[in-house]
Amino acid sequence: TLSDPATYEASPEGEDAKGCFFSEKQLVFSGNGKLNVEGNSKHAICVDDYVRFLGGEVVITKALSDGLHANDYVRMDAGSLKVTSVGECVQCEDNEAAYFLMTGGEMNLSSTGEKCGAVETASDIIVEGGKLTAYVSGAAAKCLKSNNNLTIKGGDINLRTSGGGTYDSVARDASAAACVRAGNLCTIAGGKLVCKSEGAGGK
Repeated sequence: TLSDPATYEASPEGEDAKGCFFSEKQLVFSGNGKLNVEGNSKHAICVDDYVRFLGGEVVITKALSDGLHANDYVRMDAGSLKVTSVGECVQCEDNEAAYFLMTGGEMNLSSTGEKCGAVETASDIIVEGGKLTAYVSGAAAKCLKSNNNLTIKGGDINLRTSGGGTYDSVARDASAAACVRAGNLCTIAGGKLVCKSEGAGGK
């Protein structure tokens, strides 16, 4: 079990303090163990490279920002991930390599933040297998949010939103909660997908 304080002391020069569990290189989970992480300051798990799940059980009980934050891709092949966060549950944010791929395993994701996503990527979201359950309660939040293509080829996916919408009076922009949002192509070619938006204006 890992947890961090609400505030950090000054980090040594050249060192980062981005989350409770931080890695500058690739992070791979495998085996049959269990890891509990509580992020009391920012991210629970933060990686400057990619994250891959080949086994094991990871439970993020709290994150004041993102539950799992990666600069590159996140890939789930086996094992399980459960996240409760204020910000994004899983975010891949840095570049065209920042995609999300799920071929197996199980994810259970819950976020409360406004305009936050259960899974948010700079590149593609691809689900080919496994079980993915996501619930977001924040205003204008999204369960699956890809800034490029979103493809579902398999798996058992259950998505739910309960937040209302937001309006930016300066930009004159309205935003609603949605189970699925793709910045480019959205392709559903297999699997099971259940979506439910309960908030005002939800999609």
